[in-house]
Amino acid sequence: MDNSSINRTAPVPVWITYEKTMLAWTVVMVMLGIVSALLSISLILSILLRRHVLAGSQCLVVHLLFIELLVGGGVVPALALSTAVPSLRPSSASCALFYLAVSWIVQAEHWSALCLSINRLTAILLPHHYPAWTSRPAIFIMTTLSWLIPLTTTLPQMLGVVGRFDALPPWQSCGVVMAVGPQRPTQVFLLALGSYFPMAGTFANYLVIFLTLQMWRVRRQTDGKEGGRSARVLEKSRKRLRMAKMLFASSLWFMICYLPFTITLVYFSRLYVAMPAMHLWMRMLYYAGLTGSPVIFLLLSRDYRLRVRLLMVQLLRMWQLKRLFKSDIVPLSNLSSGNGTTRPAPGGGSLRPAEDASSHPYPVPRICISHPVI
Repeated sequence: MDNSSINRTAPVPVWITYEKTMLAWTVVMVMLGIVSALLSISLILSILLRRHVLAGSQCLVVHLLFIELLVGGGVVPALALSTAVPSLRPSSASCALFYLAVSWIVQAEHWSALCLSINRLTAILLPHHYPAWTSRPAIFIMTTLSWLIPLTTTLPQMLGVVGRFDALPPWQSCGVVMAVGPQRPTQVFLLALGSYFPMAGTFANYLVIFLTLQMWRVRRQTDGKEGGRSARVLEKSRKRLRMAKMLFASSLWFMICYLPFTITLVYFSRLYVAMPAMHLWMRMLYYAGLTGSPVIFLLLSRDYRLRVRLLMVQLLRMWQLKRLFKSDIVPLSNLSSGNGTTRPAPGGGSLRPAEDASSHPYPVPRICISHPVI
């Protein structure tokens, strides 16, 4: 057989055959992660800077957004670049450590969402027990378990005790290699404990909350008791319903994005090898579900939109003041000394004295005290 026939029959790597598809997928994945990370940062800052005290569900919301920041700013771009660029692809030895970090963060997001849903379920159905669920020990236990349980489910697979993390076809990207023999049921249990159980529990909790609030609303309207309630109680009830809708929509969006990828991977895994382009876009759909919460929070919550808008206004004002003082520096001799009430401004007039820190529009919050917040 001559060399030309050998070259014609040699397989072509998939990242060369699907070069344009890979480029488009990488750009979309990186942009998806950047947008999610920026929105997560904006929401975290808007929550922290607009509250004197963080309590109750707000601590858990910030914790969930922090994990979303890790997913969008770290996990998604790292997976995209390691899949698209052969020189950045982890070796067999480092693939286990790389995918351990990825799986740990992703499963921590699942458990953090479950803890937040339990917090909301307690606030709606068991309000008398809600203060105990928002105490410092309770918040600490829930956030700690959100990281500890995923570590216990991923570490045995990284060490190769049950299954392993290794490069998988068709793109030779890091993933889970299922065990064979008696170890397989143990690995299935670990995967279910890390992902399937918290996802199903989160969705079920928000579904119960949403249906319960709708039933209460219909019952109040039917009994004619809506008008007799105080404005404060009605606003509190509406706020709970809006938050339940927002969190339920976030959970529903993730399930819609997650199920197609997982069902195809489990029952039709040969399709991913035969159709590499489909594998890429199904993975993108999966990570769109992981990074979609900040977008849904902003779309469905007027309160969050207002907070982010105020944050942007304050940042713009700070940037304008910085430019003003750089362009027109005030001599020290012109500034008021001692306890004067005013000092000359760069453009004329006077600047008011520094306000007390407690009156600042963005006070530094005390994190996670025992105080219920709806």
